[in-house]
Amino acid sequence: MEFLIDARSVASVMANVDAIGTAMLRRASQALNAIGEETMTDAKDQTPVQYGVLKNSGHVAQHATPGDLEVVLAFGTEYAVYVHERLDVRHTNGNAKFLERAVNKTASHLAQDIAQAMAHGGG
Repeated sequence: MEFLIDARSVASVMANVDAIGTAMLRRASQALNAIGEETMTDAKDQTPVQYGVLKNSGHVAQHATPGDLEVVLAFGTEYAVYVHERLDVRHTNGNAKFLERAVNKTASHLAQDIAQAMAHGGG
């Protein structure tokens, strides 16, 4: 029994592997972006509100791309860290650690959510 593997066959297989890899990275970045947006919504729901400036400043500061699978969530006020970290302050609504709590909640099922989105064709 003989098998012939020629350069054209290998090149064709490699091109297909590259295309699949690119599609999977695109799906992963789309899933991460959707999850990032959901996590920010959760964080905003937990953000203490006095005037709404802090809550309204929450945003996805960096979206994932196929070449950089990272999402950055941020609150853009000078006092965001103070409100986030002060566990001794009682808020009428919302709570301290609003972003950390949202991220930890997401982290508990992140891999499963990404795998599911990738299996179903996107985020």
